[in-house]
Amino acid sequence: MKKEMEMKRIDTHMRKRFLPKAAAVIILLTAAATAGLFCYRGLLCNADEEGKAAYGYGSAVKGRDAAVTDRQAVNMRSDEKEWAVDYLAFLDELTQDASFSGDNIEYKLVYLVGDIPALAVGPTGYWVSVFLWHDGEITNIMDKEAYGTWGRYWACQPYQNKIYTYCYSFDEKSRSDYWDFYQISERYEMEFLYGLSSVWEQEKDASSYYYQENGQDLEKSVEITGEAFAAYFAEDDVVLAGDSSIEDMRWQLGRVIDPDKEEAVFLRKVTQDYDADKNARILHFVFSNDKSVDMERDERTWMKEVLYRDITGDGKEEILVLLEVLDCEPGVYSQTYRYFDFFQMDEDIVTDISPRTQLTELGDTVWNMEIVESMSGEYGGIVLKMETYEKKAGEKSVEKSLMAGYRDGVWEIL
Repeated sequence: MKKEMEMKRIDTHMRKRFLPKAAAVIILLTAAATAGLFCYRGLLCNADEEGKAAYGYGSAVKGRDAAVTDRQAVNMRSDEKEWAVDYLAFLDELTQDASFSGDNIEYKLVYLVGDIPALAVGPTGYWVSVFLWHDGEITNIMDKEAYGTWGRYWACQPYQNKIYTYCYSFDEKSRSDYWDFYQISERYEMEFLYGLSSVWEQEKDASSYYYQENGQDLEKSVEITGEAFAAYFAEDDVVLAGDSSIEDMRWQLGRVIDPDKEEAVFLRKVTQDYDADKNARILHFVFSNDKSVDMERDERTWMKEVLYRDITGDGKEEILVLLEVLDCEPGVYSQTYRYFDFFQMDEDIVTDISPRTQLTELGDTVWNMEIVESMSGEYGGIVLKMETYEKKAGEKSVEKSLMAGYRDGVWEIL
């Protein structure tokens, strides 16, 4: 068992090994693993909400917006706003670096220690950097740390000066999950505290839990109870990943600096969650006037990226939401589709102009989409290559393919 754990422990310059899922419930691993753990991609990498909750991720996300909002309200009543002014100026400097520019870079304010938030930045699902303001300076305490593969991510326990990482490994007989905890030192560097591990074995149909005082020495792991393991996590643990555009982050910081300033309404961010009552995914278009416009989507979808492109030629950007859906039948086939939904925006009014709203030829079939031509092309509009795949095991085999274009407000099959 310790050999299996050792195989997946990978150290970097900070002695960290891949990334966390806030945990309160590894006990649910038992049921999840026996129910087809190895088919559903949501449980293997970028898990959807149910998959994430099954391994403790859901509890990490719970309450995060409320915590940030409450603390910002305190700061807004204070004259000590220097941190917000400095972060605002820092954003302009940061985006001069090519790796920190682009539509996929997202931002979040998160409270690691004290009353001044840290700034988490990165392309969610790939890497994350964290910057912390102190004494009039901004220090990079995490620099482009890996995020996404094998469920890796970073999380923290707000105000407690605890940051932890997570990863997992599995085979047909067992699954191992690993967490490493760090704190920010007086020199504003990451210091290792301790490690935790959970190992589920199919033969026993049970999990065992371990504590490592020295993350480098797995042979000195101490077995602990499930209750003791769960006590290391909290329901308000927060994932260290961006969830706001740079425009939204500038707006948040601006509200701290001058809460009474009036601005034109703009789209702050697009988020997604699962509605159990409707058994559907809900896209939330959140505006600066606190209005949220909701769009219902298939319960199997997972939002991957939000892009802004002018696809009508009127000089205004439309919203392109890249979605991913896993179409699978356990033991028979598994196909992943990526497609775009398109939305027009007029102040806080959102209109769905996705291909499916006009092209009856698409039917109820899931189509993979690729943008092959933009407004500047010969067609004079956006052109999509669309494919659907045969429902069989092995490599993808195209069942049907077509080209669709959007021009002058109309989708058409080319």
